Amino acid sequence: MITRILRITIFISIITALTCVVALWIGASIPTTRVVGYLSNLTDEKRAFGVADMNRRLYVMQAPPFDTNWQVIFSPDGRRSLMTTEMDNQVEFYMLDMTTYVLTPFPLDYTVCAPPRDTIRWSSDNRHVAFQCTPTTTADLNGLHVWDTVTNQITRLYEPASLGFGGFVIYTWSPTGDTISIIDAGAVVIINIQTRQFSRPSITLEYNAMRWSPRGDKLALTAENQMLIYDVTTRTTTPIFTDVEAGIAYWSPSGNWMATIAQRGSFAVIYTWDFATEQSYRIGTDRYPMTNAVELRWSADEQWLLIQTDVNQADRSAPIYLASRDGAEGQQVIFDGRNPRWVGDDLLSYQVNRTERLRYGRDVVTMSIADVFNQTDNARLVALDVLSYTWLEEDTLLTWQSIDRYGRIRALTLAPLRGRVGWSLFPATYSVNQFTLSR
Repeated sequence: MITRILRITIFISIITALTCVVALWIGASIPTTRVVGYLSNLTDEKRAFGVADMNRRLYVMQAPPFDTNWQVIFSPDGRRSLMTTEMDNQVEFYMLDMTTYVLTPFPLDYTVCAPPRDTIRWSSDNRHVAFQCTPTTTADLNGLHVWDTVTNQITRLYEPASLGFGGFVIYTWSPTGDTISIIDAGAVVIINIQTRQFSRPSITLEYNAMRWSPRGDKLALTAENQMLIYDVTTRTTTPIFTDVEAGIAYWSPSGNWMATIAQRGSFAVIYTWDFATEQSYRIGTDRYPMTNAVELRWSADEQWLLIQTDVNQADRSAPIYLASRDGAEGQQVIFDGRNPRWVGDDLLSYQVNRTERLRYGRDVVTMSIADVFNQTDNARLVALDVLSYTWLEEDTLLTWQSIDRYGRIRALTLAPLRGRVGWSLFPATYSVNQFTLSR
């Protein structure tokens, strides 16, 4: 009898062990897509960090090392955050590792430096933090600094020509995270973080805007209503738009095309540029005039532009247009929409304007390209009362929504596109203040 019970016990143990191994293997094979949020408890108003695994429908909550009403600045991968606080008009910040929960003080004397919060920016590779240091007692720390979070060392990368930052307008990281570009009083400086090598455009103009290409090999520069391309490898500067009063650059996903919204008198007109043929196109015709564009988005296959126009002050409408990249085809999507987005290559989404419900957010609908050009009213409602939204995949929508009548309690919700039931990523007892994706 004992031997039989022992055999049964051993058999059950083996089955259990095999089940655990299979479960671990399945768990390890499920891709991890996380959302990291900075939350407020609705009862005691205390802050908390929440990390939700969207694939496994799990979340964990953790109290912050100190409570602050100021913003937290998440790294691009969501695995670290900078917590900012203000004491005696001095901004201080600390780095919190969201995995180990180790808090690293910022290694700088704040009696002589007060970096504005809106100048604190993570590099694209999640390693460096750049910030402007405005000295309060000495000029020694004046300039743009870079904090290496791995070595915990800070170096002054660039010192502007004048004390303070009256003319220090813009700086931005390249997509690779190894280069930073600066506009200082109209002059452009490109700096390699590792080598500390400086370079400048070969054409001297008063620049006012810049945007990196997706691969980080080119920098589009706007100056005196012109568009120029700086090649990082060859260090050459090539004008592409010289007579259209170009604005900022909108790069296509591969960087093979570019668009800009040009100001022509009181009109805002879109031009595209094909780098392969070095040819430009104007978007819009008499049939679908687009003379008041404020934003555009490229489709993933780079064939189409989704264009948001400005609000008409007379009737408060804001049309959205769909156009081919060469301007040959175009059609109005809706006469009054907001925040258009692409969902794959043949589906688009936007928010409809409901004036009486703006405190709650706008509803999100989807429509296919075929329905747009066939002028078929086949918009499909996918989410209600959305403040902002992001497509994680073609069939998964992440929405930041108001869940109270005043728009003060906000939740993150996953809304699968194909008729399945969505769910909230964090408990209903918390309001989501900030969030970022972590893949």
